[in-house]
Amino acid sequence: GRLRRTLEPNAPRGVLDDHAFVAQGLLELYEADPNPKWLTAARVLMDAMITEFGDSAGGGFFLAEPGASDLLVRQKSYSDGAEPSGAAVATLVLQKLRSYGVESATLERLDFSVRAGGAGLSSQPGSHPVLLRVMDASIRPSMEVVLASEKDQVGGLQPFLERYNESWRPYSVLAQVSPSALETLSEFEGLSGKLPGEDGPRAYVCFDGVCKIPTSDPGEFSRQMQVSPE
Repeated sequence: GRLRRTLEPNAPRGVLDDHAFVAQGLLELYEADPNPKWLTAARVLMDAMITEFGDSAGGGFFLAEPGASDLLVRQKSYSDGAEPSGAAVATLVLQKLRSYGVESATLERLDFSVRAGGAGLSSQPGSHPVLLRVMDASIRPSMEVVLASEKDQVGGLQPFLERYNESWRPYSVLAQVSPSALETLSEFEGLSGKLPGEDGPRAYVCFDGVCKIPTSDPGEFSRQMQVSPE
């Protein structure tokens, strides 16, 4: 669960940015290539970030690990510069994994992390676009889309993927699963019980964990994505 700064054998241990950016990349990769190992690796990195860089007293994430001998003070910064803030990206990763139902990605931890960057947001909101993205998503219902099929039915998901990709969906997460993948992803409660139908693939559309009736009709699937539950 820990990264090095580079691929050199004796490279120093990675800082928060290394873990946050790789975890974010793994989540993006999982939506494009639904191999369970990408999602699992992102969760492992998030847990490492919470353990090694999380501030249990003040919320959010420190940039360096405990005991960094060359630092007088462990800093936290949510301001984006030439690269996004590692603390803000870590908060974004926390938010996305919460949508997948990871137990350690609690709402309290997410709220605590956002509040840790609150002073900067108030004084210089334009310097905090990643944290603003997290804030924007936090005030809307998140949408969790799970497309379930047997391994030999994966081609049948294409009509659902085409409907999903008709629009930009910045407040959603996507999973494509089979029964065997669900066994591997048992720690992701948002995917639990999302099985294909007897007659083929089945789509599940949920908003903040509240799911609509599963459907095997791509047209109905498209309609369900338009309106969140009351």
